[in-house]
Amino acid sequence: MTIQDSPDCTKVNNGWMLSFLKSEFYGPRNRNQGESSVNQERAVLIVSCRPENRKTLLRVFDELPINSYVAPTIRDAIEVLASRSISMVFCEERLPDGPYSDLLTGVRATWSETQFVVMLCTGEWEEYLQAMRLGAQEVLRCPLLPTDIDLVLIQAMKRNQKRNELTKQREPITWAH
Repeated sequence: MTIQDSPDCTKVNNGWMLSFLKSEFYGPRNRNQGESSVNQERAVLIVSCRPENRKTLLRVFDELPINSYVAPTIRDAIEVLASRSISMVFCEERLPDGPYSDLLTGVRATWSETQFVVMLCTGEWEEYLQAMRLGAQEVLRCPLLPTDIDLVLIQAMKRNQKRNELTKQREPITWAH
């Protein structure tokens, strides 16, 4: 057994990642108001018809200040996306009413800021490449592991931070007279 395979190592890594994610989601505290300076409104949409995937994702998100929504079909997912501000979508490769690519192309066209993660249960290399070509930020293999989900969330936060920094750089400078 290697150190990485050790149950104790996994437990320590999960604890570290969980505390890191919580600190990143809550952000630095504003001492005057006691509120976070980071936008607290974070929502994730889980598009899944497999109970084991939903349970694993919800267990991870329950530990974080994230609003989680679940949709079993593409049609239901579109309704949630149209009515809520969703920052990230986790979608299985095949759903009762179509493949993930139908939802992914719609998300890219309508909600371009929303990050998209595909959950592949077949493990086919071509599916992975296709998902990336269509614009998925990440691809997870089933069965889902909490540490993989944590890493995807960390990567998403890094992308958002870079996007925010670029937006600030583009803002015009105003001079006080």
